Amino acid sequence: MPEEEVEKEIENINTEKELELNNEPRPCTMEAKICPDGSAVGRTGPNCEFAPCPGAGLANPASVYCVDNGGILEIRQDNQGGQFGVCIFPGGASCEEWSYYRGECFPSD
Repeated sequence: MPEEEVEKEIENINTEKELELNNEPRPCTMEAKICPDGSAVGRTGPNCEFAPCPGAGLANPASVYCVDNGGILEIRQDNQGGQFGVCIFPGGASCEEWSYYRGECFPSD
């Protein structure tokens, strides 16, 4: 490696160490993470961690409503491969979770 490149590499390492020691923000790399929904998020914050994916960690309100009201949530697949939730009640009746959430279906149906 030519001496000029070695000096530049040492300078880069020293700059990174100074930023770490001073606890100063540093620029993040331009990488992206592909989320389950197909969107992409970049690195952010003082530690250059990936931002959370949209919707990550947010509970589906219809699913929560089902379970909070004594139902068991079952995820099923339709003929096109899409998924949907079904709320199954203690008596054996069931409702599509969003229909139940909107009050269009009841445990006795």
